[in-house]
Amino acid sequence: MKFDLWPIVGREQLVQAFRPGSAAKKEAPFRTLRARGWATAGVNVVTRSAQRASGRVTIFSVLNVIAARRAREGDTTKAASLARAASRIERSRGFKVIARLLSGRTAEDVAAAIDGQLAQLDALHAALVQVARETDAMHELGAPDVVTGTVTKISDDAVLLQAAGGVQTWLPRWLARGVHREEVGDALALVTERLDAHQLVVRAVPALEVKAASRSSPFGRDARVHTLSAADVKKLAGRPAPLKVVVPVTIGK
Repeated sequence: MKFDLWPIVGREQLVQAFRPGSAAKKEAPFRTLRARGWATAGVNVVTRSAQRASGRVTIFSVLNVIAARRAREGDTTKAASLARAASRIERSRGFKVIARLLSGRTAEDVAAAIDGQLAQLDALHAALVQVARETDAMHELGAPDVVTGTVTKISDDAVLLQAAGGVQTWLPRWLARGVHREEVGDALALVTERLDAHQLVVRAVPALEVKAASRSSPFGRDARVHTLSAADVKKLAGRPAPLKVVVPVTIGK
């Protein structure tokens, strides 16, 4: 089982990553990010209400948030590199599919999708998984300051996050609730941010379960097997199908 960060974010997340504590809708931080090449312009989604266009919402690749964080920490070269990678993600087919599927929906629906809640669209989920996988391939998101996993236990005031390698972390349930990840089976990520020499912040963000792309087929003649899925094991353990050989026969007159 593999988890990646939720692949789309709103401008508010960029502002908070760059200037923690700033008003989410403040213009100056975002203008600074754009002017310095530390953030993309994002992709506009036209929202509708009562069959009429009601406004626009801009969605961004999650790489913009990481870029904003690196810019705040002073690593401007890495920030610019991440912003360029985010731009490539936002031009990808999968990201365009996400924008198309969200276009024409209400502003509330788009906001819910940004916050990690799925609209009732299988195609949207598939596109999000595709973009999450491509994002992780461009920039390894499993860094030491990011822990991703699934909620395995809940209590009245806490949830247990089970991460890769058997790492378990209890966190306040209200923190998981803030990103709509407080039930057993929900994918959740914890991001640790150092604000200065005396302050450390742990943020909960939505995650997404993805299936890692297979690097080779375990059934190929010369394939190197890295991992076997449950489906692979079932196929290998089963009885082989009878061999069928079709031979063309010419019937004379």
